[in-house]
Amino acid sequence: MLTAIHSLEQHLGGLMELTKRFLFTWLTALTLVAGLTQSQAQASCKQTLKLIGSSTQAAVNVRELKEIKTMRVMAFNVNNLFTSEVERVGPKPPQVKSEFEIKRLRDIIQETNPDFAVFTEVASKASLDKISKGYPKTEYESYLIQGNDPRGINIGFAVKKDLPFHIEQISHKHVMWYDHITKKDVPLFSRDLPVLLFRTEANAKPFLILFGNHAKSQRNRKGDPLSSKWRTAQFKGAAKIVEQFKQKFGDVPMIFAGDHNTNVMHSNEIAPLWPHFVDSFNAAPDTLAPGPDRTTFTYHPLVRWRPKKEGVAIWNQLDAILFSKGFANSLKSAKIYRYKDALGNVLRLPESFKERGLNPSDHYPIFVDFFTDKLF
Repeated sequence: MLTAIHSLEQHLGGLMELTKRFLFTWLTALTLVAGLTQSQAQASCKQTLKLIGSSTQAAVNVRELKEIKTMRVMAFNVNNLFTSEVERVGPKPPQVKSEFEIKRLRDIIQETNPDFAVFTEVASKASLDKISKGYPKTEYESYLIQGNDPRGINIGFAVKKDLPFHIEQISHKHVMWYDHITKKDVPLFSRDLPVLLFRTEANAKPFLILFGNHAKSQRNRKGDPLSSKWRTAQFKGAAKIVEQFKQKFGDVPMIFAGDHNTNVMHSNEIAPLWPHFVDSFNAAPDTLAPGPDRTTFTYHPLVRWRPKKEGVAIWNQLDAILFSKGFANSLKSAKIYRYKDALGNVLRLPESFKERGLNPSDHYPIFVDFFTDKLF
């Protein structure tokens, strides 16, 4: 049976390749008739056939650089995006999301329509594809490298396929750190610190470097309350990696986006990044004032002397999209997406854990628009 299936796959693959060659020859002939040179015709056809053979079986009209005046980047913690039972690992694995829950995430992505995005708490590339594939007007290429998290949550990227970019993905999950609490060498990044390099040509210098971050969660460790020491070490390590990219590529624009698991507005943990970056909320023309308007996560602690009784909700900005300082003046807009009810009315910030659980995620997505004149 397996041999027969393999033979069928080879046969179908051969048919697809023949189909692509036929279409390429046919389209080239048409464009030659239209007056283009052979090299121009072939280049045009390669763009038109970029996605033939992909899962969508749909062609994408790749944009020209000169058409791209602005772009939008999103950072979204999708709260344990597990879509298959085989992804559930660890002692207390998250539940598989229902089709309804996945649709709610997809609706937000479709509404905000980012050109590229950083997603945190994603189980696998297959789960990432569930929220990045099959949109009626656009299609994304997904990128994910399995990281270090024992719960199986990872950092992934999605980039629109109609962008004329060459993408290189780099992982830093193997960077080690001596933990003075456990007296052991351990991976510094509890998930990873993956990076995408954006190029206009395959071997060209990158014009943009995108970091995806999901810092150590605020859980107590013996000798390290709320894991603050570990998280601070992560930001120090991230700053060193930023410096390494600067040494290699020069002053290339950078974006550092994700769930930083610290109070971005006030915490000293993230301080190692400030020589290199600025929070988009501080630099965008429509900047949000520090305070509740910048809430991206709500916390609902229990009152110790009243079991199962919640105290006052804590609103915090854990998520941010940081722009390198020389690139920050390209910012156009920085916003937080607020969840809505079935009628499209914006919901208030949750006052309780139960109320928060009704939202598509326990975090709010951020999206930032910026001008591209400094990129290409």
